[in-house]
Amino acid sequence: MTKHMISIYLDAFTPEISGDRDSTGEFYFVTRSGMNSHRWPIEKELKLEAGITYDEEKNNLLLSLTTEKEEIDVEFLVAEKDWGQDDLFLQIIKRIEIQEGITDFELANEGYCSMKIRVATSQA
Repeated sequence: MTKHMISIYLDAFTPEISGDRDSTGEFYFVTRSGMNSHRWPIEKELKLEAGITYDEEKNNLLLSLTTEKEEIDVEFLVAEKDWGQDDLFLQIIKRIEIQEGITDFELANEGYCSMKIRVATSQA
C-alpha cells in the first residue's frame, strides 16, 4: 500500500462570538486524528490570536501524520482561553479524503467561528 504524508494547516481563523467579528481574545485550536477521549488543550498545543491569517513565519501546522488509509477523520476543537475547564468547546469532525496535492476547505459554526483549512498530501 502507498503511504501518504499528510500535513494540515490553518489558513485563517475568524471568531464570531455572539456575532462579534471583532473578538480579539486568545483561542486554543487543537486538531487530532483517531482520539476518542476529550481533554482540555495543553499549553504546547497551538495557541492563536483570534483573527490571524496564514503567515509563513508563524507555525500554522496543526497536524502531521503518515497513513496508508484512503481517508481519515480529523477532530477540530476550538476553545476560548478564558473558558473554565467544565465549559464545552466547539468540536467539528471532518472526514478528509486523501488525495495528492493541496486541498483547501472551510469549516464554520454559525455564531462561533469560521476557519480555512489547507491539507497538503504527498507520498511518504
